[in-house]
Amino acid sequence: MASYTIGLDYGTNSVRAIIVDTTDGTICGSQVCAYAHGDMGVIGDVKDPNVARQHPADYLEGLELTVRGALSEAGIEAVKVVGIGVDATASTPLPVDAYDARGQDRPTIPSTPEWEQYQADLTHDFYTLAFSHPAVESIIWWTITDLEPWRGMPAGLLDAEGKAKPAYHALDQLINHQWNTQIEATTAQDGRAQFRGFYGSYTVTVEHEGEILTGEFDLRRGSFDVQNIVLRVTPDRG
Repeated sequence: MASYTIGLDYGTNSVRAIIVDTTDGTICGSQVCAYAHGDMGVIGDVKDPNVARQHPADYLEGLELTVRGALSEAGIEAVKVVGIGVDATASTPLPVDAYDARGQDRPTIPSTPEWEQYQADLTHDFYTLAFSHPAVESIIWWTITDLEPWRGMPAGLLDAEGKAKPAYHALDQLINHQWNTQIEATTAQDGRAQFRGFYGSYTVTVEHEGEILTGEFDLRRGSFDVQNIVLRVTPDRG
């Protein structure tokens, strides 16, 4: 079934509405409503020439007239509208919903396989982009699980039962595999080995004359090219 979104733009003198087809971005209908109050929507003050106000009723009336007109022009039913976007270039309306207005808890939106795959793809692309930029130091993921999520959005890495979602596996693949340096190398006669890897903490395992030795070092931005590693014999746990 086709779906559509409504775009509302509140300006200085009028409000505009458009209906957009979500499949290809086609504008299917539009409507403009000029504000009824004041001089072209602006209410001045004879005592102060620097004052310019608007009438709140113009926002509500303009909303109803433009949306109804745009829907009529597009020839679609309101039930097919899946989202509304609002911007105010020279006005002060703030969009809220019934839950915000009444102070009620927002019901959780049910997750779907399609949404979870979209979330995973978006997570992969965004983290890849952020990871590639040298100015990015960290990323915060606010919602860990879908159990009582913020504003009802099922945006967690885990579902409501604590099971890993596709986004979790996408991050695991990036962080613990694709961005994880694991190499094997043979040292030269001077005991050196060269490699190119990601910044982070490393564990080195060396096999020499039948013994296993391990050491650790940190590769940080701005650190020296040569890392001196102290190797210690690994205790035999057999």
